[in-house]
Amino acid sequence: MDGEETLQVARAQKPQLIILDVHMPKKDGFTVFNELQNDKELAGIPVVMLTAIAERTGVKFDADDMGQFMGSEPDAYIDKPIEPILLKQVVNKLIK
Repeated sequence: MDGEETLQVARAQKPQLIILDVHMPKKDGFTVFNELQNDKELAGIPVVMLTAIAERTGVKFDADDMGQFMGSEPDAYIDKPIEPILLKQVVNKLIK
């Protein structure tokens, strides 16, 4: 999937949770996250951001940094490589 398709699917299906990779074709995860937050119908959907920024660059980047950069934070921010148990715990917590 790419960022544009992610938005189309989100608008059509109104999922309980959205997991976004920062690096996606057509629209990156930051752009998609921003558009989700600005859409009244989608803004309440929890968003988990996945990224390999720290692994690739050695620069720490987390939800707080994203909040300062974007003006709002995702519900969760997980660095790659992803620990499946952690992802499952985060998803379960967010969709209760």
